[in-house]
Order: sequence, then C-alpha cells, then structure tokens
Amino acid sequence: MSNEKDLIDNLFSRGKWKNKYNVKWCNLCDCAYILCDKCKNSSCNGGGCAECEQPFNEFTKAKIKIECYLNKEEIQILHKARRIQDFIIETLSESKSEIDFQNLKENGKLSRHDIETFL
Repeated sequence: MSNEKDLIDNLFSRGKWKNKYNVKWCNLCDCAYILCDKCKNSSCNGGGCAECEQPFNEFTKAKIKIECYLNKEEIQILHKARRIQDFIIETLSESKSEIDFQNLKENGKLSRHDIETFL
C-alpha cells in the first residue's frame, strides 16, 4: 500500500522541500505548498503538527507566489486576468457566450474597481 501512495504522491508532486515534503500547487491559494505526511495539513491552510510547524514556517517565507516575481504593472495584469476568469465562468454558467460587462454592472456584480477596469 505504501508503494501505491508513494507512486501517486510522485505523480502529482513537483519535487520535495528539504527532501521530505512534497511540493504542490494550490489553485485556491494560488501558491506552492507542502504537505505533512504525519498530520495531513498543508502549509497553506494554517494547520500543522509539532513535526511540520518549523518547516511550514520556513517554507511560507520563501517566494511561493507568482506575484513575488512580477513588477507592479504585471501584478495588475495578473489580477485582471484572474477577475476575467471569474467573469468567464459566470457568463458560461448562464449559457452566454461572451462577457457582457454592462449587464454585470446593471446586476450589481461589478465592484467599483471592476467598473474602472472593464468599463
């Protein structure tokens, strides 16, 4: 059973932090994270055990987010792209084929920042 688990971990892992913790990507937090085999917590969920607390703290001080490698203008573009992703999902969920920002505004689904960015 352990060989199966190791095989699956290796398939979805990008390597090991400190040769111990599998490094993966969290789509929810949009950052790299490591997982503790003992307590099953990850560095991005704020939990942990006595064994992983120090490695988690050290890991989260590393440059684990895309924004760490971008300048201010690039970060704004990245955030805009992520917001567009939200609008694409919402639009397609309503069986529409294209984002209608004016309609989103009229239905109160745009923030002030969205209005300044997209209209």
